[in-house]
Amino acid sequence: MTESARAVLNVAFNELKLHRVWATCHAQNRASYRVMEKLGMRPEGLFLKNAMEKGEWRDTYLHAILAEEWPGASQ
Repeated sequence: MTESARAVLNVAFNELKLHRVWATCHAQNRASYRVMEKLGMRPEGLFLKNAMEKGEWRDTYLHAILAEEWPGASQ
């Protein structure tokens, strides 16, 4: 998953010339937020009980990264 996400960020910053990319995941999904951390994305927020899933409210993490923080981004 990390390699796929890295490819998406390369396209976002090098081809689409985006300034910022953000992503969310369920706070209980350790594998998802570890992928974001491995890519250098920083945690920017925790939304408490903002997503209803299977009859329960779930927390969501928000991570982000700027083009200037992405290794190899052409500015």
